[in-house]
Amino acid sequence: MNSANQTAKEIMENSAVVNLAAFIPLFREIGNLKRIRAANSSDSFAANLCRRAWSEIKGSAEARAVAVKICTDAIVEANLGAIDARVLQVDDLTETEIKLILRRAFDVVAAPINEIDENLRNEL
Repeated sequence: MNSANQTAKEIMENSAVVNLAAFIPLFREIGNLKRIRAANSSDSFAANLCRRAWSEIKGSAEARAVAVKICTDAIVEANLGAIDARVLQVDDLTETEIKLILRRAFDVVAAPINEIDENLRNEL
């Protein structure tokens, strides 16, 4: 057995069992972002997320923090589309109200996925 297979086997033996099938609805929602565009953009939501991530990483942002933020935004956009914190600020909502709306949007898409590690879910 080569070392790559041993590493994968060790990872599987040492990690919690995850029901990957439970993630299929979430992955479908996020996958649809490559087909959806906001009215004010010629690019898809996925293209905009990718561009933003690379821009932040090139700007010396920490890669994990960027990944967490982009994943969170993808989950929220799967529910709200182009409505984000900037759009909600225009409506004179408080920061608490904006966070509540975004949290609910996240939960609508991700809440059925009980397989997400609680620490990761809180970070997202």
